[in-house]
Amino acid sequence: MKIEVALYAALSQYLPKGSQGHKATMECADGATVGQVVDQLGIPKPRPTMILINGLQVDEDTPLKDGDLLALFPPLAGGRDPSLSTQRARQQGMIIDRLVSLTGLFAGGYGPWLGDPGSS
Repeated sequence: MKIEVALYAALSQYLPKGSQGHKATMECADGATVGQVVDQLGIPKPRPTMILINGLQVDEDTPLKDGDLLALFPPLAGGRDPSLSTQRARQQGMIIDRLVSLTGLFAGGYGPWLGDPGSS
């Protein structure tokens, strides 16, 4: 079956070769779960912390269907790398705050942000 994957932030490096932007279409086994697709993409642990299928939050055990849009996000917060300078850590925090405000993750649905033409 074919699905579309959208990988955000640092996860975009795991998109299949030849992908443009942060999305790609890929083949996977019928009934594959999110976890199996994450493995197929070669994404290491820690796993993405926000997983969406067609704009709805799911977990790694959720099976995919042909034509689904799977969006994966890395952890958005939860500490800082001790090797980062205080200034760099502050910059990362501002980037995360801006991402949350731009996407409206905590003030509504995910559909409009992910480009779902059926939602507004």
